[in-house]
Amino acid sequence: MEAPEENVVLESVEVGDNKSRNFKPHTHQMGEILGTNQADIENIDEINDWTKENYRTVRSWQSDIEKSSLIHGEILNTVFNNLQKYSVAALVCSSIITLCSTLNITLGFLDIKWVPIAFDILILILGLTTTIMMGIVKIRGWENLLIILAKLVEKLDSTWFLIDTELSISPDQRTNARDFIKRCDGEYTYLMRQNPPINPDAYTKADQQYKERLYNNHIWSVNFRKRFQSNGDELNEVTIE
Repeated sequence: MEAPEENVVLESVEVGDNKSRNFKPHTHQMGEILGTNQADIENIDEINDWTKENYRTVRSWQSDIEKSSLIHGEILNTVFNNLQKYSVAALVCSSIITLCSTLNITLGFLDIKWVPIAFDILILILGLTTTIMMGIVKIRGWENLLIILAKLVEKLDSTWFLIDTELSISPDQRTNARDFIKRCDGEYTYLMRQNPPINPDAYTKADQQYKERLYNNHIWSVNFRKRFQSNGDELNEVTIE
């Protein structure tokens, strides 16, 4: 008789070689804030190999993916806004240059020597400004980074949705836990090892925004539970009376 197979429990993988991109699996306390409740884990029926360990592993993957998606989403918005600002500014400068060139030709018939000189100087300054702005966009690689981040966030969100869908259905209808973990392990590792060329300061700022959002959600949840309990107590007192 063959020995029964052990439950597959794959360790979470630390992410990336870049110190500024060091994604580490959440502690259990962080997981609780994101919805990984200890009571939910303890109430899991071990059907289709969905043991507590396997459930906790998949939940930790989902938390890591959620964090990565939110952080890269914040950076994506920042890059998009910067690119939009520089593009609009360059467009405005180009429009002013065209207008100045037209006025320079139109007013060139007037016998005023300083007018053409003033327009030429203004056109030169605006041209240099436009060149510098577009050079900054190219040097920082915002256009390529925007495409990379958009694809990464889309992939993170689709993987998060896949895991969330699997965990939302009853254990007896889920895919076998070992098969599901084996299938998602490669995708999870690949996503966590993605290392877009992000400025460390931009990543730090996005990470701080993520933590603030997480904390605010936690505070809102705590206050909501307090109000719910308070309303429930008041209702009980009215019923008793």
